[in-house]
This record gives sequence, C-alpha cells and structure tokens, in this order.
Amino acid sequence: MNIYERMLDYVLPPRCLVSGDIVDAQGMIAPHIWRQLQFVGAPYCTCCGVPFEFEVKGQPTCAQCQAESPVYARARSALVYDEISKDMILKFKYADQLHAVSTFIQWMALAGQELLEDADFLVPVPLHRWRLLKRRYNQAAILANAL
Repeated sequence: MNIYERMLDYVLPPRCLVSGDIVDAQGMIAPHIWRQLQFVGAPYCTCCGVPFEFEVKGQPTCAQCQAESPVYARARSALVYDEISKDMILKFKYADQLHAVSTFIQWMALAGQELLEDADFLVPVPLHRWRLLKRRYNQAAILANAL
C-alpha cells in the first residue's frame, strides 16, 4: 500500500459492505456480518444451483427445474439470497458501491468455477438505455469484465 492509499484510508477509512463498520481494507466484511453470510455449496441443483438442505446422490435437479426446465442449462450463485446478501447487491446496483466488485468476483469465481472453465466467453445482460443513464454503469458488465 502506497502513501496515498494510506492517507486516503486515514481520511476515509474502509467500511464493511453491509454494516458500515470500519474494516481493514476496501471490500471486506465485518466479522459479525461474515458469520451470517450463507455461501452456497454442494449439494445443489445441477441446473439452477439452488441449495438442497440434505445430501443428495448423483446429479440432482430440484423440483422446480424438473417441473419446468429453465431457458438456461446451468447457473450458480455464491450466496443464498437473504436480507444480508440482498443489502449488498442493492448497494452495489443502486448506491455506487463499486468497491464491492473485488469481493464479489472472488466469491463468484469460486461458486462458478466449473461453469467458467467450460465458458468460451462471458456476455453481460444488457441494461436498458434509460436504466443505464439512471445508474451510470452496467453492474453485470463490470462483473463480467472483472471475471
């Protein structure tokens, strides 16, 4: 860390993405919030990636995907979508918290490792021009570019 980064951290200390507590570095999560994060891990649906609450053998598919196949082949999520992850995502989307990208990318790369290995390229979901004007940036494009 250079002298300018240290001065900036002194004037504007890095804060937790969720709670706003002061943390060691940009993009970090406060310990009491970290304990509440629910990372998605096996077992999960091989199609949509929704986590199962119990061990399932083979390559399981959830009831929703069996009843109506999605238009995509496979999807993964790093976190269960709950109040904490929702708060982080909405702050990233609407409150200009672009410093969250470095944290999100690490989680996304780990959660989607098998999908990324098979991918030839990543294409972000386009943002309607009026939404792009309102938000000033396309969050999906920033994440895809960083991945």
